[in-house]
Amino acid sequence: MDQQALDRFPEPVSRDLAGALASFLNLSMPLAHSDRLAARAGLEFRHPFFDARLVELLLAFPHAQRFEPHLSKPVLRRAMRGILPDLVRERRPITYFNCYVRRCLFEEHGDAVQRLLSRGLLEQGGALDGAEVARRLRARGSDEALMLLHPLALELWLQRLYSVTPTQQGSP
Repeated sequence: MDQQALDRFPEPVSRDLAGALASFLNLSMPLAHSDRLAARAGLEFRHPFFDARLVELLLAFPHAQRFEPHLSKPVLRRAMRGILPDLVRERRPITYFNCYVRRCLFEEHGDAVQRLLSRGLLEQGGALDGAEVARRLRARGSDEALMLLHPLALELWLQRLYSVTPTQQGSP
């Protein structure tokens, strides 16, 4: 690490983190590549935590302000004081929506998901096994069905990309 970087991050923990980000954990190449791939599809690949300016700002904070035992994202939580209700801002456990997704998507609309995936572009292209989709959908109350979220999103994206409606489902 050069002298400028050492001066910028005098604290050992910050310096180590900056060094890791600058070397073997350098995300700029994969992020730039992902950004170009998304742009090719007419999408914008963005996430606030991938912004280099934000990462540099956080690295400038003293270690004691960035980390607190048993509390995730303390800087973000403090920044949201007065914006988010304390009940939300100070909550400890992570909230998952698995039960809600399972109920709404796979229990209430499982038949539509089955039709979409079993005759979709992914199955026609050999990327998805219709029998496996059916097996996972039969397990609607378990996390097995949740494993279909990514294929479902990809199927919908492909259909939109190739302007295929669920009733037209043919090869692109």
